[in-house]
Amino acid sequence: MFLHEALELQASILDFGRAPSVGLKAQRLAEGYYAFLVAHLVAVNPTSINSLPPLRVGAEAPIGKIPRKDGTHHLLNLRHYLDHLRTDRDLQREFLRVWAMGSLLALGDELQKHGYFDHAPLLELVYHLRNGVAHGNQFNIDSRGLRRLAKYSANNRSAAVKRNPRGHGRHLRSNLLE
Repeated sequence: MFLHEALELQASILDFGRAPSVGLKAQRLAEGYYAFLVAHLVAVNPTSINSLPPLRVGAEAPIGKIPRKDGTHHLLNLRHYLDHLRTDRDLQREFLRVWAMGSLLALGDELQKHGYFDHAPLLELVYHLRNGVAHGNQFNIDSRGLRRLAKYSANNRSAAVKRNPRGHGRHLRSNLLE
């Protein structure tokens, strides 16, 4: 979801005075994606190694700590994983997709708690995209999904939507999902 769509979603939810936290979450997730993209661009830059923390006395590489719930930390070699991200193109592609997919799951789960409010087309689009992500990045709209699409349109205002030639629901053109 792009930032302008998240802001539109936020405005739609706020207009109805319902759960402004959901709209704010949509905005945070969209902005978080952009921040994640910036972090990715910095990380894959060959000079990013200069941004790592200095070596601790006696250490061979900069060490990072991932906190655990019990207060202990998992330690990792920051240089190793930074080098790994910079050189592994497949990992770079997945790195960005994971945030976008996680954001759709989180936003869809939050919207579900509120019954998707008024089922505005943008909210319904989040519903279907979230389900596609949750099921292997595949759209498999079953009879229940077809009934939902017949009742609630699912698109953004600039989406290219067309009727399925067989009369079963609608197709979202690929430019919407790119």
